[in-house]
Amino acid sequence: TSRSSSRSPLRAMSDEPPVETPAEPVAAIRETPAEPAAAVELPAEVATPAEPAAAIEETPAEPAAVVETPAEPAAAAVEAPAVAAVETPTEPAVAEPTPEVAKAGGVQVSGNPGFVKVSVDQAGRVGIWTPKPISILHMHSDEPGRAAQVTVTGATAGFAFGARTAGADPAVAPSTLYELYADEEGAVIASGEKKLAAFGSDGTIKVTGKVHAESFESTSSRAFKTDIEPLKSAHANKVLDGLNAVSFAFTRSGEKHVGFIAEDVPDEVANETHTAVKVMDIVSVLSCVVKEQRAMIKTLTARVAQLEARPRD
Repeated sequence: TSRSSSRSPLRAMSDEPPVETPAEPVAAIRETPAEPAAAVELPAEVATPAEPAAAIEETPAEPAAVVETPAEPAAAAVEAPAVAAVETPTEPAVAEPTPEVAKAGGVQVSGNPGFVKVSVDQAGRVGIWTPKPISILHMHSDEPGRAAQVTVTGATAGFAFGARTAGADPAVAPSTLYELYADEEGAVIASGEKKLAAFGSDGTIKVTGKVHAESFESTSSRAFKTDIEPLKSAHANKVLDGLNAVSFAFTRSGEKHVGFIAEDVPDEVANETHTAVKVMDIVSVLSCVVKEQRAMIKTLTARVAQLEARPRD
């Protein structure tokens, strides 16, 4: 009795005639399509199809999570440059500020660690490659083989500076500014349209106006000369004969002078273009002629002395 009571309902149904047994499960399956999911003891082959369907329906929900994933890189791509762009300029100023600049409230732009490219202190002094400018513009350079350079290019390249007058604004009167620039003559110092001096690349200096100095020394060492020959008196006299002294006035200043006209003097005492006279060459010619004349005077003086020493009849 206990064994019969432990039989399940399905087991009891299997004791009925074999013809009626298959009909009931089929009818149950056809009439109740939703029950197979609730039937616990249905075969796995029947329950399995329902699970894939659920898996297929749930799978599209996962791509929704995938849609959110690209949004994250986009946010990262937008935020990363913005943070880098804002933080990069401020890093050098905070990186290694010197105590002096920090106390003075100045500004520094740093390069490699330990190097300051540009600094501006509280007084407005600008330092280039130095954190401690001692003048309005202070440049420092330790680069071997070359000095600190300021390069200015262009059709109007140059530097302008005014006279040392307290409170004067050079911009008000640009004609009073002095300029330093370069042209075909070399480095030029000018005032307005007038060239005051030109320093050629070969060392030649051209000055418009007077030059005042305690002394003028010409390079005259044997070490700098070649083809050294004595100046003959005949040659010196010929050059001297070609020198014609004149009086004149300079057109720029109107100042009166005596001297020579460069176009009219012999080649020996003029420059290549005959626009200037070589004063030391004239001195050399005069020296040679004067020495000859002194010798002649000495000889004549001796003859006069002999004549005067003869007894008179």
